[in-house]
Amino acid sequence: MNSLDAYTPRLPADEWAEIRDFTLAVVGEVADHVSYAPKRVLNATAHHVHWCVNLQGLPAAREVVFRKDVIAVSISRLHEVTAHSRGTFRSILLRVAETLGVVPVEAYLPGLGSSNAPRPYSPAEVGLLRFWARFQPTPERTASARALVTLGIGAGLATRELVSVRACDVTPNGQFVQTFGPDTRFVTVAENFRAELSELVSDSLSQDYLFRPGVRWTRNIVTNFVTSRRPLPPVRPEPQRMRSTWIVSRMSEGLPVPELLRQVGVKHLGALERFQDFLPSAASQPAGIEALARPAPPRPGGSPQSFGRPC
Repeated sequence: MNSLDAYTPRLPADEWAEIRDFTLAVVGEVADHVSYAPKRVLNATAHHVHWCVNLQGLPAAREVVFRKDVIAVSISRLHEVTAHSRGTFRSILLRVAETLGVVPVEAYLPGLGSSNAPRPYSPAEVGLLRFWARFQPTPERTASARALVTLGIGAGLATRELVSVRACDVTPNGQFVQTFGPDTRFVTVAENFRAELSELVSDSLSQDYLFRPGVRWTRNIVTNFVTSRRPLPPVRPEPQRMRSTWIVSRMSEGLPVPELLRQVGVKHLGALERFQDFLPSAASQPAGIEALARPAPPRPGGSPQSFGRPC
């Protein structure tokens, strides 16, 4: 525990001093019995104990601080962190509570829920984005803007995937895009974007990136491209909203669940639940995720032939 003795969480020094011995004793007892790194356990435990003892006036007693209901309320007050981080903190604290024997191993708390999905673009907004992409000041910017909109809305690619697509990763007819990396897969391009994607491919060299060829990757490559010319577009092209537009469109079409998961590049249906609020009403379309849970029919014509890198 020497390394933990030297650890100081981001708390006021005097308040950390009040709970330090209690917190270190708890973490020292459970550290070898939970799957999280000791410093992560200490960080989560220190902030939880701080909230309980210093802010709420609860006694520094294990049977109080690590009760399931106390953990639930403590985590609900973490407004400054993401839902994912809250979930991680809660998992750590429950494992601590289980190891201490305060909470039974079968203890359960309902899911926190994921963050809201980005709002899809309306058909009118999609039209404005396509218009913006076609009327850039140079041919090079026009090609990149068209690739951005086509691969974002037409293929629903995540930012890192979108900027990594080369001409040789697209079938000549623009029907499929092959992605590479952790989620290597074939993605079906929306029918109303295939002709434009095919045109972009035919105008590019096989190894060329379709978006910003010759420009070095940075985390803000899309933002920098969009904001580097004035006036700004009437509708801001945002990769997350473009991907959301594609996902909601595929869900609305009733694409069978196994194929939907494969195309989106996720493994669990829960990853798509946050998009349900954007689906059309039950009167006109399948009512959400549950309506999609049927076996996938055979794909017409089979899978696309292997293509892509090495070009």
